[in-house]
Formats: sequence, C-alpha cells, structure tokens
Amino acid sequence: MHATRIALLLALVIAPTVVCAGEPIPVFINCQDGVGIPGGTANIEVALVPGDALVVGTQNDLGFDGAFGITRGECFINPAIGPGTEANKELQQNILTDPPRVRGIVVSLDSFGAIPEGLLYTCPFRVPADMPEGNYPITNDHAVASNAEGMQLPVSAGNCQIVVAAATPTATPTPRCRENEDCPDGQVCVDGECVTPTPSPTPTGCSNNDDCPDGQVCVNNHCVTPTPTPTGCSNNDDCPDGQVCVNNHCVTPTPTPRCRTNNDCPDGQVCVDGMCEQATPTATPTTTVHHGGGGGGCNCEIDPNAGAWETSHLLAMLLPALVLILRWRAGRAAR
Repeated sequence: MHATRIALLLALVIAPTVVCAGEPIPVFINCQDGVGIPGGTANIEVALVPGDALVVGTQNDLGFDGAFGITRGECFINPAIGPGTEANKELQQNILTDPPRVRGIVVSLDSFGAIPEGLLYTCPFRVPADMPEGNYPITNDHAVASNAEGMQLPVSAGNCQIVVAAATPTATPTPRCRENEDCPDGQVCVDGECVTPTPSPTPTGCSNNDDCPDGQVCVNNHCVTPTPTPTGCSNNDDCPDGQVCVNNHCVTPTPTPRCRTNNDCPDGQVCVDGMCEQATPTATPTTTVHHGGGGGGCNCEIDPNAGAWETSHLLAMLLPALVLILRWRAGRAAR
C-alpha cells in the first residue's frame, strides 16, 4: 500500500502539462509572509488560487535559510480541506537538504474532490534566539497542480519571507505595596498594587464616616461597604424588645414553668393558679379556749392549724386544773 501511495504521488509530479488556449487563468500556489521574534516561531502559510480549474492535488517546495528550524511532520493541513471534509485531502511532507527546503504535497488516494480556493497548509519555522532582525526569503518553487484525470495544469508560484522582529520589551511590573506611601508620587495602593487614581465625583479618601456615601464607612482612610455581622449582645439592652441576652446571643426567654402543687415550684415559691409565684408571709393563727358552765367543766378547742409546739404547750397548762376537778368530783361522790 505504501509503494502504491508513492507511485501515485510521483505520478502527480511527472504528469504531462495540459495547455489549452481556452484557459487564460492559471493556477497559483502562493506563500504568505510570516513574522517571528528571536526564540519564537514564524508561521508560513501556503495557499491555492485555482482560477477556473478543478484542482485535486498540489505540490510545492519551500526553500529556507538553514538557521531556521523545522522537523518533518510539523507542517499541518488546513482542517477545512483535511480528512473527512468534502475535499478529503491529506498532507504529505518531507524535509530536504542541500539546499534546505520543505516539500509539501496535498493529495488524496481515495477522493477526487476539488480543492477550494484558500489555505492549503502551514509550516511553523523556529527562529533562533540569536537571530538578527531582518527579512529572510522563502523560495516557493517546484509547484505542481493536477486535475481529476491526473493531468498537470499550468501553475505559477509566489515567494514570501520570514520577518524577524525585535522582541517587545517586557513591561516593568508595577511595584507592590501595602500603603500609599509605598507607591511613586501620583499613585495609590489598591489591592497591593500601585495604580494611578482615576478622578471621580466621589472622593476616594476619608477621615471619618461623614466623608463617605450613604451605606459606607471610613476604614483606613478609604470608604468601604461594611460587612454584616451576626447579631450579638453584651446585656439585655442590646436585644430587641421581648428578648434577653444569653451567652452573647439574643433569645426569647422561656415562660415560667407551670405547676399543679407547691412541690412543682422552686424553693420559696408556691403554686397559684397553675403558676409558680413568690410566697407571701401570713399571720400565725392563735389558740382559742372556751370555758363552759356547769360542773366546773371546760370546753377547749385546739386550732387545727396550730403547730406541734403550740398544742403541747396548751395541754401542759390545762392538765393540773383537770386533775383538781376530777379529785373534787370524787370527794363529793364519797359523801
């Protein structure tokens, strides 16, 4: 298969030229100037002007100064005419010496579709880092074009050049800074870089918050929009109505626990109407003694709400009188 491909490519080169009086417009294979800087790359583009002919294959050589560098396989076909397109072409290339030149053949062994006008392929030439500025010619010769029948067409070729230009000076980096005093006169420090301030109706500096637009505050002599912070507090006065400050956070207080008996309430509180309230001291009840008539007896009532000490004290007082009454009744019964 490889031998067949070579034979067909050679047929393109040695095919007889067809010259017809009715074809005044020839085929042109031209190359375009490329520009590069020392240490960079200069791209040379090869283009086809088919005139009124149907061109299905081309060949040309690009002769160059041996100081430039290029390797076989570095040239690449225009994707618009490459494999899979309507033209469906491939680029065959080789690097020849004595003199140095690149040979490019645009052809297809499977497609006879015509190549449209425009770019054929591009070759990137490496420019040595010590290459002097100047114009370096690229010769474009050995141009061949063929039609679908394999016949050569009248063709002309145009030369081009590589222009080596001086490298653009690298811009001096802007000095880095932390404050305006670190910058040259007339510049200010913004985000760590020295820049020339742009005049604007709103002043860029401030001494206090009154110098800033609404919604901004003065920080380090610059008006900035404050960043919202979470609501915090140091005491209840810092909180909205109905909230209290707990652990530097405003919270809604929990209602007092409800209760059913005094035992449900904290010490010192009693349960009133289902709510714990502070107990209110009340007067201590007194003991009431009633003396009845007849028989020298007595009618005693002990306050059920009296404490244990008060009841025992009352009995101690009444017991001797009770003994005397019982003895008196016993004496009268003996008579």
